[in-house]
Amino acid sequence: MVITRPAHTRSEYMLQNPYRDKGLLCLYFPFMIQSAQSYLQTTRLPGVVVVRCTAEWCKPCKTIAEPYSNMQIEGVRFYTIDVDKVDDFVDNAAAKKLPCFFIFKDGQRMGMVVGANLEALKTQILNIQNA
Repeated sequence: MVITRPAHTRSEYMLQNPYRDKGLLCLYFPFMIQSAQSYLQTTRLPGVVVVRCTAEWCKPCKTIAEPYSNMQIEGVRFYTIDVDKVDDFVDNAAAKKLPCFFIFKDGQRMGMVVGANLEALKTQILNIQNA
């Protein structure tokens, strides 16, 4: 299996790129979801979408942040949402323990991984992708 970063357009990167004010294009930074509406749009995208729920105060979230941002699986899009910064986050009730990862396929939530377990996350993503 070839593992590569999914192809996104330059405009998509620029919208979510935290370095856009400096004119830099950050290709390996998971998109940050800034609103509940953006979350809903993201989870309805075709293909496999992974959303990491995090918070600034969460130590396990900080531990998994870098490995998650470096995760590359062909055909999978990676996103991050800070549950404290998005007021009306739809799946807040489901994300009671952090970090929490939601895995969507073609707009349907197919799985969830709780905790900073990168191997369990990879396994679940690949299982859902190949289902």
